[in-house]
Amino acid sequence: MGLWRNSVRTRIGLAILAASLGASALLFGLNAMQRAESARDEMAQAVELRRAALRTAMEEEKRLAAALAGALASTPQVAAALLAGDRAALEAQVKPVQALLVQRFGRVILTFSRAPGVVLHRAHDPAAHGDEYASRRTTVRETYRTAHPVEGLEPGRDNISVFADAPVLGPDGKVGAVVDLGMAIGDNLAARVKQATGADITFFQKRGDGFAAIGSTLGGRALLPPAVLTGALSAPVQAQAVLDNRRRVAAAEPLLGLDGQVLGIVELGIDMEARLAGADEDDRDALLATLAAAVLALLAGWPMASRLARPLQALAGAAQALAAGRTGIA
Repeated sequence: MGLWRNSVRTRIGLAILAASLGASALLFGLNAMQRAESARDEMAQAVELRRAALRTAMEEEKRLAAALAGALASTPQVAAALLAGDRAALEAQVKPVQALLVQRFGRVILTFSRAPGVVLHRAHDPAAHGDEYASRRTTVRETYRTAHPVEGLEPGRDNISVFADAPVLGPDGKVGAVVDLGMAIGDNLAARVKQATGADITFFQKRGDGFAAIGSTLGGRALLPPAVLTGALSAPVQAQAVLDNRRRVAAAEPLLGLDGQVLGIVELGIDMEARLAGADEDDRDALLATLAAAVLALLAGWPMASRLARPLQALAGAAQALAAGRTGIA
């Protein structure tokens, strides 16, 4: 009978343990789902904030380029040399300016053209001049047409730049020349954008069937695989990624030019390692708490199992006596 009693007590204890584990596992699962949903919402919000900051940073680049182009166009010596077609005088005026711009901002595309868009001087490439380029450059063409400054992202001869063009009016009041200044997308521009957004940035230009990094804070390394990057040419994408043993959320979207053409892709990388490591620790703590609750339930339930086993043992004894034909009451 003692063995039977122990068996009943064990079964009751196991039932209590199973109920405790089931309830704890249910609570753990619900909490894990809530934490995962919270993490997804946090990541989505972080991406949207960085995307908005990226757009703001690129607008700042436009304003910077416009201010510089306007300042050059309004400099009397520069305007006079440009309208007169005096390349030597123009080069003497802008050479030190170009050096300062490069030192401060990295690669700067600085071109001076005369109507209807023939290059008089390229400060970044003095040997290249005499070609008509307004036909392939919307900002230049529109500045000649409207006599107003025009800014936008465009491809240059060997670059993609944030261009700003400022008109130089001749004595007749018509646009006689244009100052065309571009902040080329490169590592320097990517670093400025990172400072503004708090996210790592890589600009990719589509070349053939692949992509080439033209400006990056990650040494040109992509966070997303090529197939996902290709999808970003048509619509924004988002996924988790790992780089340098750190977990990140990566987002990519089309890099659109002034005319709406897709010039490439811009990829954002937000380091989430600290946030996710904290979530992992929370999960471990929750699991340990679940196991501890189950053990405590077993310890608390074992005496109860003993008490419950006694009446069950008596009931079993009575049943056995009845089965044996003993009907007397002891």
